[in-house]
Amino acid sequence: MQKVLITKASYMDCRRAVEEALATFPVAVRGRKVLVKVNAMTSTEPEEGVVTHPAILQALLDRLEEMGTGEVAVGDNPGIAYYGKNQSAFLGSTLGRVAGDRYLNLGKEARALPFNPAFINRVFVSRAVLDADVVISVPKFKTHARVGISVALKNNFGTLPGAQKANLHHRAPAPLDFARMLVDVYRLRPPDLIIVDGILAMEGIGPYSKELRYLGLLLASDNGVALDATVARMMGYDPDQVPLLRFAQAAGLGSYRKEDIQVVGPWEPIPNFSRPPLEDLTSSLPITYAGLMAETPNFRPRVDPSKCDGCRICAEVCPPGALTMANGLPHLEASLCVPCYCCQENCPREAISMGRPG
Repeated sequence: MQKVLITKASYMDCRRAVEEALATFPVAVRGRKVLVKVNAMTSTEPEEGVVTHPAILQALLDRLEEMGTGEVAVGDNPGIAYYGKNQSAFLGSTLGRVAGDRYLNLGKEARALPFNPAFINRVFVSRAVLDADVVISVPKFKTHARVGISVALKNNFGTLPGAQKANLHHRAPAPLDFARMLVDVYRLRPPDLIIVDGILAMEGIGPYSKELRYLGLLLASDNGVALDATVARMMGYDPDQVPLLRFAQAAGLGSYRKEDIQVVGPWEPIPNFSRPPLEDLTSSLPITYAGLMAETPNFRPRVDPSKCDGCRICAEVCPPGALTMANGLPHLEASLCVPCYCCQENCPREAISMGRPG
């Protein structure tokens, strides 16, 4: 039987709840490489309720150190405003100050993996995610306009660096398609443990909603489907009506059925929780994205020759091999470009920017 732990907590006193999560779902961390995958989609402050609260990250890092973890890294591939500027999402925030020298730019290196050809033949996943012995996901308790809930399953979308996420938004324009695609991303590397920041939750039409609700809860599980199903019920959804959960269960990632989940702790529905309506989650009609989201998948690297010193780093880190060197400067084979922004992330002289071709 799958298990979900719910513990009362506050940001002033979350260490006990984090310790209980690690004790309830033991992960072998001594001498091993651990990646803490937070939700850092923008450079915002904790009270805005958008990103993982730094107090939870601090408590987790302290406990992992006490447990003799070999190597700990903290990272995420943030949202659209920070494509190619991964570091900026951390260094300008309290979350980044807590991560300190454990921060790892997940956009620097990626590895190609086969994907569902209904969307795209392959995706590039952060190498640090795939190389970690243990992945601990620390999402927020949030709503999401397209899939209803943005917790364990959705947090794995941040394992993909750069504008691949925008590209997949376009290739999965309908909510039903988007839910299927998220499940395909999640199964590439499910986390070993999920600890959810449900102390200050987001309701309304997330994941950027200004409607916040203080719940004073920390949730944990080693199964993302069971955890998200529990969150869905707390929000007032019937998991059987949430496509994201139906597709995840059908993919063998876990069960959302109540009889298959043991909930330990103070579970109860949240009164009058504001959430996206079910009809918005079950539509097969495409949603047209405008502005930067529409343009980003078509962006390509552009080189400033006055800054480039021909170091070759961009060509060496380019996952699809779209960049080669010619006459001392990077040359792009546009048909191979993802774009994943790895070249921009890695250029030591900031000679590469991303923009529309021409």
